[in-house]
Amino acid sequence: MPYFLPNMSLTCLTSAQFKTIIKLLEEKEAVQAELSRIDSELAALQGGKVPMPGKAAPGRKAKAAGKRAKRGKMKAAIIGLLQGAGTGGITVQEVAQKLGVKPARVYVWLGATGKKLKEIKKLAPGKYAWLAGPTMVPKPVAPAKPGKAAAGRRAKMKDVIVDLVKASGQAGITIQAITQKLGVKAENIRVWFGTTGKKVKEIKRIGRGKYAWVD
Repeated sequence: MPYFLPNMSLTCLTSAQFKTIIKLLEEKEAVQAELSRIDSELAALQGGKVPMPGKAAPGRKAKAAGKRAKRGKMKAAIIGLLQGAGTGGITVQEVAQKLGVKPARVYVWLGATGKKLKEIKKLAPGKYAWLAGPTMVPKPVAPAKPGKAAAGRRAKMKDVIVDLVKASGQAGITIQAITQKLGVKAENIRVWFGTTGKKVKEIKRIGRGKYAWVD
């Protein structure tokens, strides 16, 4: 260390002196590092990149933490709005207006984070709902097969028409009267009498468009 002790030979230094030298060098390096930091901030200030006085410039970790915090707040806010909207759902436009953000940000969130939440369901283009627990919409009952449904309707119609004809007795009842009572087309009743009704031997045609129950 000739620059530090030019007139002293290293062989003449004691261990205590060596420790002092090392300590002083460490202090010098610390001061130099602080000076470098100040120079960097001054240079950045000239370029307009330094934050306002009193606020430390955020590092990478601080920026990342800030982004995570913002994402967490958006997640909580969107979920809250979806839950508050109930099963009727809420549109992306409405969510964006309530949060004061662009709809594109909401779409991006729903397409990324929102996809991982099974409770969020898309009801229609641009409309979503939170469906979970007691608010979950029940699965629709599978419709009956066409053949079984048609057979059930025919059986029900037969019972009703037979009852009406029976009630009319020998005086009979017209197709028009049956049509009005059942609220169906007259053509359907005519077809019934020409097909199923023919198999019921007690039903007799007693006039044009008029039938009676004859034991």
